[in-house]
Amino acid sequence: AYAYHFDASRYALYLRGYAEARGVTRTEGMVESVERDSDTGDIAAITLKGGKRVAGDFFIDCTGFRALLLGQELGVGYDDWSRWLPCDRALAVPSERLENLVPYTRATAKSAGWQWRIPLQHRTGNGHVYSSGFISDDDAAQTLLAGLDTKP
Repeated sequence: AYAYHFDASRYALYLRGYAEARGVTRTEGMVESVERDSDTGDIAAITLKGGKRVAGDFFIDCTGFRALLLGQELGVGYDDWSRWLPCDRALAVPSERLENLVPYTRATAKSAGWQWRIPLQHRTGNGHVYSSGFISDDDAAQTLLAGLDTKP
């Protein structure tokens, strides 16, 4: 009869602190080059801008659409699902906290996609997922803002 909503940014900070307290090393930077193991072809190390080399056994590709490690370096292809999932854009905006918290995420159909509202204790998360083939970015932003229940 109820659900829990977590603020993704706060949860990420919690997980980061939890992991680092247990010995995980986190390194931030822009990847400049990738070094592959000559025997296995696995990624053995990356070099960051500034020259820092980071060796490891396990890498997570967080380069977004660039897919620097998976796509460019390892040649993992991209599966285009736009035929089935035409929504290719998303906008997000926080707004003021709802006066009465509800225990669910609301999803509302829109003319070129859908809008979400996620109530959190300190703010409300809102977003609009849409197809750029059916609505402009400016009109999608207006649709998102017009559908807010509280002030951005």
